[in-house]
Amino acid sequence: MPNDAFGQVSGTSEKLGLRLRLFLVLAALVVMALPHALTETQGGKLRLEKNCEAGVEGACNTLGILHLEGIGVPKNEAKAHEFFLKACEGGSAPGCTSAGWMYMEGLGVPRDYEKARELSDSACTARSQRACTNLGLLYRNAYGVARDVEKASQLYQQACDGGDDIGCRNLGFLYDEGMGVTQDHSKAGELYEMACERGDMAGCTNLAFHYSEGLGVSQDDSKARAMYLKACDGGDALGCSNLAAMYAEGLGGPQDLTKARELFQLSCEKQIATGCYGLEMMTQDSLGTTSEHTAQTEPFKKSCDAGQIYDCYALGVLYTEGVTVEQDYVKARQFYEQACDGGSSRACYNLGKLYMDGLGMPIDYAKSHELFQRVCDRGDPLACNNLGVHYDKGLGVAVDVETARQLYQRACDGGNAMGCDNLVE
Repeated sequence: MPNDAFGQVSGTSEKLGLRLRLFLVLAALVVMALPHALTETQGGKLRLEKNCEAGVEGACNTLGILHLEGIGVPKNEAKAHEFFLKACEGGSAPGCTSAGWMYMEGLGVPRDYEKARELSDSACTARSQRACTNLGLLYRNAYGVARDVEKASQLYQQACDGGDDIGCRNLGFLYDEGMGVTQDHSKAGELYEMACERGDMAGCTNLAFHYSEGLGVSQDDSKARAMYLKACDGGDALGCSNLAAMYAEGLGGPQDLTKARELFQLSCEKQIATGCYGLEMMTQDSLGTTSEHTAQTEPFKKSCDAGQIYDCYALGVLYTEGVTVEQDYVKARQFYEQACDGGSSRACYNLGKLYMDGLGMPIDYAKSHELFQRVCDRGDPLACNNLGVHYDKGLGVAVDVETARQLYQRACDGGNAMGCDNLVE
């Protein structure tokens, strides 16, 4: 144990962490391959309509896609939903999956999580793996149902085993966070790799993050950079933001500030908070001033209110650091609480630090102890170190040197240098 019994406390989790992995997102619509002969002529559309009226559910489903995408017809989400629902009523699992997804998103119809659950459940039972993924997301985020992360993990596993790339990626996230499953970064990495190989670019981003941070694999910035490039080229905006951070820092290859700025700008325009953060950091470095980017936080607030915990966490960090917004620990705490309640370990950790340091609120060691305990139990070494400090010093708990030592050992074994230092006699 160090001479200073207080021990060293780990800081706020990565500040913003420009190379954050992607958090759970809503699984996208199942899109069928469209026969070119039916999409290129009015006659093909008329045949589809005739077949749909005759009860051919595949024709109804294809018409739904045409109207959703505006292929050969004016884009009309309400009409698309009508066709998907008709296909579903005719026994089409893809139709039920798509109609349920539109109820989830509120596209063409008012958002209705109960109907989304009913349709996704029906389609999942009929072996639509994407529907199983979407149903898992409803349980994961408590959309219209009681939160049940264990059930979500089972549904993601079923979807992944059936070939759904996003099911694999979302299951990987649960293994990373230790939610509904035992935390296992190696298993998470395997699932991200599976998703990436199946064409999910966000899975490639998550796998790259594992290489950049050495989670379950040997740390390798070159592999991380190559994987981020693949994700970015494939259209994943967070992959572009993370790649920009590597260009800016010269990690895994030559530094390229011009390319970094371009990619931060691109990802910021696509509403990736870390992209806006990186762009702001480069602006401050080059001009020595903070430009006005406050309005750019509004899309993230809307997304956070809709349940996207990644954006809640990112906003908490922005308000903690005072980047793109005025520094405001009270607002930071509110956003961390939303993300923490949604299952983000990083948000719970940062919230614990605010309580421990009395930022935006009175010091509350009992609360910081509770939060660090929650995150340490999920395997986070930073949280285990800070929990050890609580027992070492008697912050919110009785002094217990042996428990402190065990927690420092867990932190050290997990790669936290401060935990190792705190073990020193």
